[in-house]
Amino acid sequence: NGTSPSSNGYAGLQILEGKVVLKGAGKDDTVVNQTQPTCIGNSWRDQSAGAELEIEDVTFNQGGPMRQFHVGAGVYSGAPNSPKLMVRNANVYGNTLSVGNGTTRMYPEVYISNSLVKMEYAVNFGSASDNVYPKVVIDEGGELHLSRANSVSYGLSLNRNVDVVVKNGGCLSSALGGAEANNYAGLVLEENSFGTLLVENGGKLKIDKIT
Repeated sequence: NGTSPSSNGYAGLQILEGKVVLKGAGKDDTVVNQTQPTCIGNSWRDQSAGAELEIEDVTFNQGGPMRQFHVGAGVYSGAPNSPKLMVRNANVYGNTLSVGNGTTRMYPEVYISNSLVKMEYAVNFGSASDNVYPKVVIDEGGELHLSRANSVSYGLSLNRNVDVVVKNGGCLSSALGGAEANNYAGLVLEENSFGTLLVENGGKLKIDKIT
C-alpha cells in the first residue's frame, strides 16, 4: 500500500529474489501507480535466486516523493547477481533510473521493446566500480528517454563498464526541453567510462548535448 514497514527497513517495491510480473490489458487500459522507490535486487545474504521484474501491457507510474527506479542497488557478495528489468508494450514514467549501483560484482540487465521508458532527472548506467557490468538493450519500438520536467535535470550517465545496444528502430534519447536546467549534461561519459554503445539496424541515438 506504499507505506514503509518499520520492522525490517524495507520500503516501496523491493524484489529480493524471484520474478514479479506486472501484466495488464494494455498500456492504455491498465495503470499501476507505485508511490515509493522500486528496487530490483538488493544486498540480502539469504538470496537464493535472481531478482527480476517484468512490466507488460501497463502504464507504470513511479510517482510519489521518491520516484527512483533501481536495477541492482547493491548485491550481497556471493549471492545471485544478475537483476533484470524487462519492459514490453508498456509505458514507464519516473524520475531516475539507476542500472547497477554498488561495488560488489553484478550484471544488471534492462530490456525495452515496444515501450516508452521516460525519466525526468537522470538515467545512470553503471557505477564507479569495475565490478559492475550493466547491459541495456533497447529493441524494436522501444525508447528510453530523459526529458527534464523542471529547472533541475542531469542526463544520461555512462559509468565504467557499459554494454548498451540500441537496435531495430529502438531509440535512446535526451532532450533539455523548455527552460534551462541548472545542471543538464545530456549524454555524460563518467568514471573513465568504457565498453560499448552500439547503435545498429535502424537504432537511433538522439542527444542534444554530450559532456
